[in-house]
Amino acid sequence: MRQKTLRKDKSLSQSICRFCGSARLVLRFSLKIKNNGRQRLYCKACQKEDYPSVKQKKRKRKPRNWNAYNSQLKRRGELEIYISKEDWDAELAGMNREKNGRPLSYPKMLISTGMAIRFTQHFPYRQEEGFLGKLASSFKAFPAAPCYTQLCRRVNAAMRDSKQMLSVRALSNWRPGDILAVDSSGIKVFNRGEWIRHKHKVKRGWLKLHIATNGNGEAIIAEVTEEDVGDAEVFDRTVAPHLKKLKPKRVPLDSGYDKNSVFDAIGEAGADPVIPPRDGATPKCDSKPRRKVVREMMDIGYKPWSKKHRHCERWVCEGYFAAFKGTFGEYVVSHKAENMVNELYTKVLILQELREL
Repeated sequence: MRQKTLRKDKSLSQSICRFCGSARLVLRFSLKIKNNGRQRLYCKACQKEDYPSVKQKKRKRKPRNWNAYNSQLKRRGELEIYISKEDWDAELAGMNREKNGRPLSYPKMLISTGMAIRFTQHFPYRQEEGFLGKLASSFKAFPAAPCYTQLCRRVNAAMRDSKQMLSVRALSNWRPGDILAVDSSGIKVFNRGEWIRHKHKVKRGWLKLHIATNGNGEAIIAEVTEEDVGDAEVFDRTVAPHLKKLKPKRVPLDSGYDKNSVFDAIGEAGADPVIPPRDGATPKCDSKPRRKVVREMMDIGYKPWSKKHRHCERWVCEGYFAAFKGTFGEYVVSHKAENMVNELYTKVLILQELREL
């Protein structure tokens, strides 16, 4: 690895600072790399912020309590499938109090249990009808079980409210000053098999799930779009309006979010935009936070910049997608476009509940 040595010249210059772009008096430094000297100019304010970056101390990893971690994973498999007669009657009475037409026969808690079983265990509706019917008749887990057609209607109706429920519940887990990692991942639509795709040249397409997580990997903001929608566009539309309210400390993103509007939105919220610029990026842009990142990247390189600003924290979002696809699979099982989108919001909500057990 090439060694860098820093030498401070006593002379001052009226040139522009390499980082903040100010025309104040700047200090002149010389970076010697294998006897090839380079002149870099920094103002006094940037020098106080430790520019150029010096060798940092090795970050200590937090010890993990494996006993508590294993217990948490075990609790995720515990589905509450017992509903007492009193709770059954009480919830039905509240649901049918202001309902017009035929009263409902099955409470919402049973439908929620059916959704969790369907998406985690990958049961079709007919198979789930037999599973719930056996629990009701033989094990007396609840008074009665719905047929597969009624279960399908109630599940599709319940999934329509998942997005609103998720937005209220997820934002309550946020703590100001935490990191906000944002990323997206592709989800296959109804999986009919790779042979049909290859033989009949059927392009089923993808759905993109955009997730913003905190430092613990909990979903804070979720959005589902088509496969041709850009990540930066979704960030401007969905995440940027919440930044001033959330007040994150850092926002680590990948280079797909390298856009002036993204840098400006994060900078206006008082957070540090940890976004690596694309190859060939120049500091000649309209965004001041982006100019600062580009100049710093050009001077010290990606690895020192990544260690200094902790760009590795972006991987909490990758870990969330690994848990999501490991629990529910890489595809949706609904057929209609509206149900596909609602299914993804429902799965995010279910995973949130499993993590809180």
